[in-house]
Amino acid sequence: MSTPLETQPAARKLSAVDVFCMQTYESTRGTPAEASPRSRRIAYALSAFCLVLAVGLGFAAWWGYSIQQDREELFQQLANERAGRIKAELSVRDAEFRLANYALETRVRRDVVDERMSEQERRAAELEEEAAKVRLAKLAEADCITPRSVIAAAGL
Repeated sequence: MSTPLETQPAARKLSAVDVFCMQTYESTRGTPAEASPRSRRIAYALSAFCLVLAVGLGFAAWWGYSIQQDREELFQQLANERAGRIKAELSVRDAEFRLANYALETRVRRDVVDERMSEQERRAAELEEEAAKVRLAKLAEADCITPRSVIAAAGL
């Protein structure tokens, strides 16, 4: 705290801080009704400054809340897009799997059909050979070697 004006040496000049402190000290001696107009202006200025700070703090809180809401919306959209992308990738993989399975199944069926066809052809050739042997055996049993008997034996 500063000392009253009369106790200070005259050679030293007072700084602005000292003058302010002395005025503040003097204004607090009296009642609030006797406060100087300058102290009232300072009180009003500080009140206005506090009000501006409170409004600024409210605005900053509202702005932060709106940014948080936007961020949450973006996170939700991102999560939805990721889920959609994963679902699409799974459906594509499922379609590829079904196509590969169909191709494999078709190839296996084709192989089975080809194998059965070759068995049938071989069996038909065997039956043809047996039929020729039976005809020759029937002709040999009938002891007919004439063209008419050959034609009649062919009609078996």
